Amino acid sequence: MALLGNTLQTAYSSTVKDTFNGDGSTVAFTLSRPSRTNDVEVFVENVQQEPTVAYSVSGTTLTFTAAPDSGTGNIYVVHRTQATQSLTVNTDDIVDGAITADKIADGAVSSTAVSGSANTATDFFALPKGTTAQRPGSPDNGYIRYNTTEGYIEEYRNGAWRVLSDAFVATGGTETTETIGGIDYKIHTFTSSGIFTVLSGNTSVEYLVIAGGGGGAGMNGGGGAGGGGAGGYRCSVSGESSGGGASSESPLTVGSGAYTVTVGAGGSGGLGPPEPDPGSNGSNGSDSVFNTITSVGGGGGSSFFNVTGSGEDGGSGGGTGGRSNGAGGAGTSGQGFDGGRSANSSVSTQDGAGGGGGAGAVGENGTPNNGGDGGDGVTSSITGSAVTRAGGGGGGRDTAAAGSNGVGGAGGGGDGGGSPTSGTDNTGSGGGGSDDTDADGGNGGSGIVIIRYAV
Repeated sequence: MALLGNTLQTAYSSTVKDTFNGDGSTVAFTLSRPSRTNDVEVFVENVQQEPTVAYSVSGTTLTFTAAPDSGTGNIYVVHRTQATQSLTVNTDDIVDGAITADKIADGAVSSTAVSGSANTATDFFALPKGTTAQRPGSPDNGYIRYNTTEGYIEEYRNGAWRVLSDAFVATGGTETTETIGGIDYKIHTFTSSGIFTVLSGNTSVEYLVIAGGGGGAGMNGGGGAGGGGAGGYRCSVSGESSGGGASSESPLTVGSGAYTVTVGAGGSGGLGPPEPDPGSNGSNGSDSVFNTITSVGGGGGSSFFNVTGSGEDGGSGGGTGGRSNGAGGAGTSGQGFDGGRSANSSVSTQDGAGGGGGAGAVGENGTPNNGGDGGDGVTSSITGSAVTRAGGGGGGRDTAAAGSNGVGGAGGGGDGGGSPTSGTDNTGSGGGGSDDTDADGGNGGSGIVIIRYAV
């Protein structure tokens, strides 16, 4: 009859006998080899003991239920001879998931087991992944992981984590991610000058570049002072407008490198007292720049009776002072509109100054007793929310007769008056001009640069 079970090896193990001395109190004795209760024969004073009743065996420990009497060699144990067999495990008999880490000896699996071996899988190789905050605390050169915060593969090398993939990755400004029209965008907002750094890849980016607004003029005697013009407004978002009524521009393609971003400051308001009559013009705003895109600073408003006549030219033009014949300052084509001119009344008590030009509309002309409103700005949804920016500053007036000062254009323009307000920062709006109660003009608002791209 054929042998059932696993195949026997060529030999049996030898019989082993253990001998112990009883002392009348000890019940546990150590065997020379591990065994089980029914696999040994135990004798006390040559009387065989009954398994599980008189004793039990667990591993190498023999335990009596009652301590054997004292004697020399009066206890002996015979280990029954067992056949040594080859045990072959069929892998089909192992249930999936049956072998756990607890069953694998420490060090049995080397971390370099796959070194030098070809990976023949055709689907994928899964890298460890986690956020930027979950990076290893003490990394070594050569560590590779997928950064879920930034969306790229990175490696640790020479003291820093570096981008390893060719995905477009950039840093700079205040970084946010928004879903706009079903598309995920990475947005970089610069409210002050900085660096836009492309770490890897190249792509087409959309932008909004607004320069600093012009300052409103100050007054010291006489009629109203002109409002400041808005900073130049350039936008490449499809379907939106640039300043001066121009259509959106073309996006820029950028690749690896560092790009200086300049955010223009607003121009200072002109001085009233103790300036001599008629006060001073507002200063032009400063340009904002991203790569090849330059937006021109807004023009300052001109003061009453200013010898130069008109408001200053700029991205949008400044408004003209109350008693001047000059036209409003000229805006830059594709960036902003002209400033308004003054009432230039023959009656000395009816001089209203022109409002500063806005990115979306010309500054309003002054009329007798009334300052002109600043031109409205332009609305953009480049960040996902519709925001109007780059309004012109309102013009001041002569207060001897009933009337009103000009108000700032939509988008942050400053109001004209006895306490002119400044243009709102990071909108590129113009400052308001003073009326004849003699005050400094409002400052222009600082500009802004916003860059976005699909991710």
